[in-house]
Amino acid sequence: MSVDVVAKLTFKDNEIVEKINKLIDDNTMLEIHNLFAKTIDPWVPFLEGPLSQTVEINPEYIRYIQPYAHYQYEGINFNHTIEYHPRATAQWDKVAMQTELAAFEEQVKQILIRRAKELYG
Repeated sequence: MSVDVVAKLTFKDNEIVEKINKLIDDNTMLEIHNLFAKTIDPWVPFLEGPLSQTVEINPEYIRYIQPYAHYQYEGINFNHTIEYHPRATAQWDKVAMQTELAAFEEQVKQILIRRAKELYG
């Protein structure tokens, strides 16, 4: 059973939303999802490496594809070492964002600024 993790972005100003929607294409979402996977990786359980090293990243989602991914995500039969990922925990994306959200949002902002410059000069 796999686990999908998706970066969800929300904005309040409707004019900004329209402009941002024009900025976000598949390449931009792929870049954001790669950034998200890299950001949360230290929290992904690690015993021998397959879970954190076999993540499928595309514009729609991030998927941990090991058959046991769901169980690790839910903390069922939670078996890992803290040698390589000392922050490893269940629901790693949610826990990681408790401390990394502001930095992640800033990096996404920089991606969108760069994309806006590419499109609009």
